[in-house]
Amino acid sequence: MAIAIVVVALGTNDVWNGVPTEESTAQLDLLLGNFPTACRVLVNVTDQVGVLEKPYDNGLASALNVVIADRADVVVDWNAAANADPGTY
Repeated sequence: MAIAIVVVALGTNDVWNGVPTEESTAQLDLLLGNFPTACRVLVNVTDQVGVLEKPYDNGLASALNVVIADRADVVVDWNAAANADPGTY
């Protein structure tokens, strides 16, 4: 039986930990390769974060969102939701 839909929400920890976009992309491609015929629903990451315990590279987040949008059939826009009310992030 083929998987019809796969939902992937990942990437924020990569951004927090400064993982290069190319490495995150390779891992995402490896994961998605397991579901070649599925509808790919991917959740993007926020590109604006207030004060956190760790530094957050907004540039890495934006770059990863480009990758996510490129590979998704459907994007769940967590970035827009988080940025709409940063105080509740």
